[in-house]
Amino acid sequence: CLAWLCVPQEGKTKALGSKTMDVLSKKLEDEIEEVRIQAASAIMNLTNCKEGKVQALELPAHSLLVDLVAKGSTIAKLFAMKAIGNMAELDRAAFEHALVYLEDLGHSDNELVRDVARKAIAIIKWKP
Repeated sequence: CLAWLCVPQEGKTKALGSKTMDVLSKKLEDEIEEVRIQAASAIMNLTNCKEGKVQALELPAHSLLVDLVAKGSTIAKLFAMKAIGNMAELDRAAFEHALVYLEDLGHSDNELVRDVARKAIAIIKWKP
């Protein structure tokens, strides 16, 4: 799975140097849920570094991740929220429109969903 290859820094470097983010961004719109989940997971891993954040913010990936938070399965929402939190560290304003979905998930009965949503909210709302 590509997501696991993107965990170590060497994997991130290779993936980011080969336009992988562009392919992953397109896969966020795939009709197959598992493909969207895997793409979100890989983006989550790639956005742990600055270059990954920059690349994702330059593509439709950031908007498509918000769509997954709004309409995806629980696992898709988790990966998407974590990726959003990662990218929001670089550009909080890009995700202010996601707050309506994140705040709703911040009250979820699912403890993990609630925790990840609240962390993303805190990053987006953080003021220096």
